[in-house]
Order: sequence, then C-alpha cells, then structure tokens
Amino acid sequence: MRTLQELLEKELRNVPRQILEKRLAEKFKAAGLRATKARTKRLAEYILAGSTGDIAIAKDGRDASIIVTDEDLDHVLKDTERSFGEQYEQIVRDAAENIADLLHKFLTASWPGEYKAEEAEVAAFRGRLGGRWGKALAKLRMLLTIAREWTGGAYERRQHAKAAGHKSHLADVMLRLLVRACQVTNEILVLLENGFADAAMARWRTLHEIAIVSAVIAKYGEQIAERYVYYQIVESWSAIKAYERDHKDLGFRPIPKRLKEKVRRDYDKAVKRFGKRFKDENGWAAHHLKVTEKEIVKFARLELEAGEQYMRSPYKLASYNVHSSPETRQPERSGDVSGGQVQRRIRRPRAACGSQSFPDRANQHRRQLDLRRPCHRKHRRPAEVRNPSGVRESARQTAA
Repeated sequence: MRTLQELLEKELRNVPRQILEKRLAEKFKAAGLRATKARTKRLAEYILAGSTGDIAIAKDGRDASIIVTDEDLDHVLKDTERSFGEQYEQIVRDAAENIADLLHKFLTASWPGEYKAEEAEVAAFRGRLGGRWGKALAKLRMLLTIAREWTGGAYERRQHAKAAGHKSHLADVMLRLLVRACQVTNEILVLLENGFADAAMARWRTLHEIAIVSAVIAKYGEQIAERYVYYQIVESWSAIKAYERDHKDLGFRPIPKRLKEKVRRDYDKAVKRFGKRFKDENGWAAHHLKVTEKEIVKFARLELEAGEQYMRSPYKLASYNVHSSPETRQPERSGDVSGGQVQRRIRRPRAACGSQSFPDRANQHRRQLDLRRPCHRKHRRPAEVRNPSGVRESARQTAA
C-alpha cells in the first residue's frame, strides 16, 4: 500500500507543473487563444517530459505557435525554488487536502485485496499463536465456562430468594462482581487469542481489582456490602460535579436541575447515615478498616486487608500499559505475544521467594472466595477464603 509520504511527494512534484501552467496561460492569452485547464495541464506535462512536436491545444483547431524559451523554464525553476522556500507550509497544507482524496480513492479501489491479505496474515499469526499457547488458553476458557455456568445457576437461585422476600446486599454484590469478573476474563481471553498481551495485562489489572474488592466485602459481610451498594451515590455525585465543570468546554448540555437535586439529596442522606468518611475514596470500606481521620483508603490498603499485598508489584507493572507512563513498553512488532520487558519482569522475579518464581509463590498464598454450589453435606460450610487448589478441585467436581 502506498504510504502518505509517497502521496505527499507526488503532490510536491506537481508544483513545477502548476507554475508552468500559469506561464502557458499567459502566453495563450497574449496569442489570443482559448485553452481549457485540462489542455493547458496536458501541454505542461508534455513540455516537462521533454517531448517535442505538434500538439492540439486550442478548441477551434486553429494553428498557432507558442514558443517556450529557456527564460520561461528558468522562470519555472526559480518560482519552484521560491515556493519550496517561502510557501512550503502552505504547499503541504494544500497537498494534504488532495492527499486525503487520493488516499480515499486508492483505498476504496484496493481495499478488497488489502483486506484479504490482512485476513490471511492475521489467520497465519493466530495459527502460530495457537500452536504455542492454545492449550493454556483452552484451559482458561474452560474455567471461564465453568464460572459462567455456576453464575447462571446462582442468578436463578438469587431471583427465587428475592421472590421469597430474602434480601441480602452481600449476595447481590458478590453475584454482580462475579458477573463482572467473567466479562473481564472473556475480554482477556479475546485479547490473548489475538496477540495483544500488553492489553490483556491491563485488563488483568481490572480483574485483580474486582478480586480484591470481593475479598474485602466477603470478609466483613452484609454491613460492608450495604455500604458498597450505597457508595454508588457518592460516585454519581462526583461524576455530576465533574460533568458540570467540563460540559461547556465539551459542547454538551447541562444536567437537568431536577436530576441533579435528586442525586444531591441522596448523597447528603448517605453521608449522614454512614459518616463523613463515606464520601472519601473507597469510603465504603473506611468504617470496617478503622482508618484514621486523615487516612484515605487507597487500593493498596484494600490489598493488604485481603492478604494480597504481594501483588502490588505486578499490579504496578500492569498499570504502565493503562496510563501514559514512560515505562510503557513499545511493541517490537504488531501482535507481539512473545514477551517483552514488562512480561519478563513479571515472570522472572525471584527476590524474597526462595527458589520459586514470583507467580508460583503468589499462587500458593492467593485467596479466592469459595463460590461453589450449596453442598448436601451434613455440615455446610459458609463462604470462606480458599486456596487455588481448592477452587480448581471445586471446578473439576462441578464439571464432572
């Protein structure tokens, strides 16, 4: 496919022709001849190509002699040099407008073939990726399918419980977070299957946040789950204030006063009920975490409460590809899934982990919420924190 640079160079090569066209138009006028722009352009191209001989220009077919001297060519050369020196910026701008049309026409004409070529390239890449990572990705998709099946059953049971009048903020929140986790995991799978490892790492960051919030809520139960539900009022009010500040610059309409006042009243009621700290960042957890008056509940504090503080380093590394950080890794090629600086950092650190790699050590200590179906044992266990092996065993039993 032609590049923009090639199209720009083509437009710049037209500058001498355009200057010569003006010179020829003056000569036609002096000779009393009428010539269309198309014919004048054809004559200019004819001269610049070094051709000699007769050429039909005038509409009426009359013979006429137009002499192009060395002086004329020198004039064209000097005007071209002056145009490049003094009017280069304007020339580029004018050329850019023409380039857009040329590029659109070129792509419209050549896109079917280009599309097939790109599709073939992507298919070949996916084939190589599947040969290397296919088994691992298949297992992750199987785990996601198991989670989705369980979530569907949990949703139905929850609907029946609601119909029977059993209210539970904890059950509603945990189910909502589980659905969100399934969605994010599916996004991660799609990105991995298409070779976007850095983007998948960024989505893992979101999945980690969901897991941490779920663990903290599961630890403290119904009361903190209720606070988490009502905290959406705080976030709505913050969003309204931000929108009110920026909507004029964005060219958007203001929020209706009635809606704004309703959210403000709900916000005041929530803060009055749960305390002043409720309006702070992650204020839904401030009461149960017993933070000081000047302390703000950062995400690192939630990780510590969930026993996942050792994941701070991978979480920080994943943030590099979310924000415009100087540490953001530049891809070596399109669809690079072979690793890279960020991925290698995550796979290989061994400090304070003995002979085991960082992920192995992390997996031994990871705690996840037990979301198994209610069992028929004599003594049923409440929701508790379990290690990954317990979760995998539960998954195998469910799949069986």
